[in-house]
Amino acid sequence: MHSFLDRPDQLPERLESERLKLELVSVQWLDEIMAEIRGNVARYFLNFADKNDLQTWINENRRLFGRGEKLEMVMLRKTNGEFLGMVSIRNLGIAPEIGVWVKVSAQGQGLAKEALEGLMSWYRIKHGVQEKVKYVVEKDNSSSLGLAQKMGMTYKQDIADQAQIVYQEFLI
Repeated sequence: MHSFLDRPDQLPERLESERLKLELVSVQWLDEIMAEIRGNVARYFLNFADKNDLQTWINENRRLFGRGEKLEMVMLRKTNGEFLGMVSIRNLGIAPEIGVWVKVSAQGQGLAKEALEGLMSWYRIKHGVQEKVKYVVEKDNSSSLGLAQKMGMTYKQDIADQAQIVYQEFLI
């Protein structure tokens, strides 16, 4: 992902990798996001009653982007623009945390790893290699746990949320 190197001090609206285009989330992707999260992926992180809730969330993410606090991006296949999922880095400047999800039909292709590596490349140029970033996944999510292992992330701890869902926290 090289399109951001001339402006590493700003949050990018677009990044590219070998197979992916990452673009700032917008209401353009409302239908695709809604269709993919319904009982398939990201069910704990993205749980919306309807499209209005999702649109409010997208608008809030764009506001946080404008303040330099969060970068929430859609993942698109470079060759044809197909929506593939989302990748984000949030809590910028406080306790940064990355996240990613890939739609079911595109899983197992290494796309999540490619998207996270690109986002982390931008982040490390902006903030330096030393700062650690959290990656928190549901303890039963074998795909995300495998991704943490493939990327050489360091296990930190188990944590539980208010609903007593157990997550594992990694550092990258």
